[in-house]
Amino acid sequence: MFDESGDVKLDADDKEVWKEHVLIDLGQDTIDLPKIGKVRWSRHRPMEGKPRSITLTLEGGQYYVSVTYEVEVPDPVFLTPFVAEGDAIRVDADLVHYLSDGLDFGVIRNWCDARGGVFDVPERRPGEDIRKLRLERGSGRQEEARKEREKEARERGLLPADQRLPQSKRQMRRRKNLAALAGRVKRRNRDAIHKFTTKKAKSHGLIGLEGLRIKNMTASAAGTAEDPGTNVAAKAALNREILGASPGFTKTLFRYKGDRFGCLVALVPPAYTSQYCSKCRRHPKDDAATRHLDHGRLSQADFVCPLCGHAMNADHNAAINIRYGALVLAGWLEDTETLERLRRLGARTVAEEKAEKAEKAGKLAARKAKAAATKATTLARKRLEKKTRILLGKAPEDSGISAVSPRSAQAAIREVEGASIRP
Repeated sequence: MFDESGDVKLDADDKEVWKEHVLIDLGQDTIDLPKIGKVRWSRHRPMEGKPRSITLTLEGGQYYVSVTYEVEVPDPVFLTPFVAEGDAIRVDADLVHYLSDGLDFGVIRNWCDARGGVFDVPERRPGEDIRKLRLERGSGRQEEARKEREKEARERGLLPADQRLPQSKRQMRRRKNLAALAGRVKRRNRDAIHKFTTKKAKSHGLIGLEGLRIKNMTASAAGTAEDPGTNVAAKAALNREILGASPGFTKTLFRYKGDRFGCLVALVPPAYTSQYCSKCRRHPKDDAATRHLDHGRLSQADFVCPLCGHAMNADHNAAINIRYGALVLAGWLEDTETLERLRRLGARTVAEEKAEKAEKAGKLAARKAKAAATKATTLARKRLEKKTRILLGKAPEDSGISAVSPRSAQAAIREVEGASIRP
């Protein structure tokens, strides 16, 4: 780093400073940000470890500070049903039932577990729906009026063609209120999902989730001009309901909280989970003699097996099937037929996913190490070149240093400092 006069900056020990760090003071009630100053904040959790980065974001009209810390996290203890009896290891059936769970995702009932419990992501309250509609309609009317004023100003030659008429203060205030309402609903939903996933991950050793492809599920039905789609409005409403329940965000939380709290997460293919019977483990299409029968999913809420007559809620039945598939993929149960069927649908075992994750982490670490080594070499070379230019440009005329070539000067500096970087 150089000062205003062009000289190299020196620290308290008269050492040259080639990199300057920005210090941020994290107080109890205030945070000192660069170029902003001290700002009052509400810190909702204690800070542990070594701070690495700070992110300041604006969401719903409010500012949030995210502080990333580097901490040493001990390896989690995974809950398993394997019990040692002498030299042998057996699987405890009671522990398998107690430690495992399956979750079925739906629009009517967002998450249904294998024990019949239901978790619904909080929706907007009736008053919030009315307020949202009123704000959107008012903002739309103001935008139409703004466009009319803009058109009239252009016709009169008062506004250039490449400029837009700014929004009024009332319109900006209304849009701000609309963003604040959306942010409040979003924070409430995320808080409920965080609590739900934390409770499940802490109390179970294995959780089965559907391997849903959210992007394909929420694709638009509008089609093209040559081939227009049908039921576009109904499909758009369904997409809003699916995305409002945040299935992808929930799966992400289960993934990292499972690694933190010692809970395995298995992704079960969603195909036929609501059509198989959770009691007899059969489907009419599995046997040629019963292939003419329909599956047992009679409606959104009802399931009646056509083979054994077992009847229960359809979402609960699907959740039990998902848990059974997760047990097979995790190796807690041995069922070769079910494992082969899941593999044909594209499933991978928990061990295979762990191996792939470890391989990706190893490749990422190697790339980071290579990038860090390249960066260190480049910085050392630049530092050496700067010192060479300073030595040649600031030396007195009678010292004889000005007659030294840059290569000779760099060699002398390397010899003094013990550097191993070639020019």
